[in-house]
Amino acid sequence: MKFLSSRSIPTAALAALVIAVNVPAIAAPYSDGDFQTPVVSGAYSTVTGPATIGPWIVNGSVNHGKGPAGTTCSTTSGQCIDLNGNGPGGVTQTFERTCNYRVDFMMSRHTQIATASLEAFVDGVTKGIFTHNVVGVTPQDGKWQPQTFNFVGGPSTTTKLAFQSKVMTGAAGPQIDNVTVKLVSCT
Repeated sequence: MKFLSSRSIPTAALAALVIAVNVPAIAAPYSDGDFQTPVVSGAYSTVTGPATIGPWIVNGSVNHGKGPAGTTCSTTSGQCIDLNGNGPGGVTQTFERTCNYRVDFMMSRHTQIATASLEAFVDGVTKGIFTHNVVGVTPQDGKWQPQTFNFVGGPSTTTKLAFQSKVMTGAAGPQIDNVTVKLVSCT
């Protein structure tokens, strides 16, 4: 059996061989649930899809920064998302997974509205509609509330986690921060 060395193959042919190798794409692990990338100067910036905020893909329009809904974020030195930028929007992140998980997140709303709802999805299936209507939201205190839901890993090795505003008009909506995905079990 004769083996070819890279010296006996022309450079263009070697490049074609390397390019022809089909390696399946692997999703990255879940990350940046506190929306720290990129750092926004000022109170917020409006991001319109299909742009990204770190690993999150934006659809519609969202506001991102330290005070996107007229309030501070759940961690005052951090950044968060108002799911209504110039109108209703959402964010989606695809990540690798194999087991069963719990998603925790903090929720608030824009100071200009009395109630705001969002819908959470995993792989296109609704995991619930979450509403924030706590009295007393101010620029200094968003009255952040913890929210949670579980999901079961399926045959795929990736998951698409999404949050979508249910406030269908205006530039004021639900706010999210500190989204975590925690392993519950592997069966």
